[in-house]
Amino acid sequence: MVVYIILFAFGPALLGLIAALVALPVAQRRSPVPVVGRAIRVWTLVGILIAVLAELVLRIPFGPLPVAVLEARYVAPLTIGLIAVLILVLPVVRRPAADNATLSRRTLFSFGSRWWFVALFVVVAVVLAVTIPAGMASSPDEQGLYRTYWVDFGTESSIGSGIYGWYYSLPATVIHGLLLLAALLAISSIARPPLPDEHSVDVAVRRWRTRNILAVTIGALLMHLAVVLRSLAGTAALSGGASTTQGWYTAGTPFAVLEVPLEVISIAADASAWFLWLFVFLMAALPPASERLTSTWRYASR
Repeated sequence: MVVYIILFAFGPALLGLIAALVALPVAQRRSPVPVVGRAIRVWTLVGILIAVLAELVLRIPFGPLPVAVLEARYVAPLTIGLIAVLILVLPVVRRPAADNATLSRRTLFSFGSRWWFVALFVVVAVVLAVTIPAGMASSPDEQGLYRTYWVDFGTESSIGSGIYGWYYSLPATVIHGLLLLAALLAISSIARPPLPDEHSVDVAVRRWRTRNILAVTIGALLMHLAVVLRSLAGTAALSGGASTTQGWYTAGTPFAVLEVPLEVISIAADASAWFLWLFVFLMAALPPASERLTSTWRYASR
């Protein structure tokens, strides 16, 4: 039982680590790794390590946990991701002198691949597509909190179970919004400073930082989605029976057939999130051997 719990808690992280180790040399061969300043690399490592270690600690099976701790599992990945993004924006780049700057137009999307932004949009859409129906299906419990799902037997009997209802999803949606806002502001702050005249390395570093912020943000959303889907899989498994004049009657949720798919997708989302976070960690922890600071971009590393 203990082995099962450990594998269930840390299995996706292990899968993500294996995938990141396989993808790292492939990515380094396909596109040269930019020469990133030490300060940027250190702050990136600090942010991603805090996220990874915090999430791992939260998954340690300490035994029965208080209800408040169990309820916090919905917002924990989003909060951890928000903190990591705020750290990844450091250090704030100083503007170069006006006579050494290239005043070209830069936008939020100047240094990020469109596919990263498409992936972010898709994940956000999926989270909302799961959150809204689950909230609408929830019913108030004895305390009037929308976190219960009831199955009516058609008689005077019914059974209920917990569900990711409005009680959980509304606070999570607020943090979800803060995470997206922080990510967009961080990307904007990276893109805003003028480019130096010799800006090829500077552009590569900005792309590196933008990708990391998007990867951490998408990873946090995927971890949150994994928790939600795992909870909904438990709700889908709800079933019970009641005695009627025509004999024993059993019933379950209308989406009981989704129990296994929800579990599988939950594991896939969780492993994908770990892959993104650990890939960012490996890219920051393993700089190219030829890395050297040059005067044309040194200001960006301070």
